[in-house]
Amino acid sequence: MRRQLVLAVDDFIVAYGVINDPRICGLVRDQWLKGIMGEVRAKVLVLRTPDEPAEMAGPWQLEKDWDLEGLPITLAISRADK
Repeated sequence: MRRQLVLAVDDFIVAYGVINDPRICGLVRDQWLKGIMGEVRAKVLVLRTPDEPAEMAGPWQLEKDWDLEGLPITLAISRADK
């Protein structure tokens, strides 16, 4: 997705994700959030389930639906302000 937005390696993003499995979403938020943020250079990364209230609103520069081994995930990203 970063490549599709033509982001430089040192550009930061703001990211938002909806994970349709509460157990997986909780696991990712509790154990892997900071690591993922470092890997994708995210200043902000919010993850939620479809049942939780939305903490961030768009518009996003890019939004995509993914199927991760049968688990539907929606990811949205925008370039972060410098």
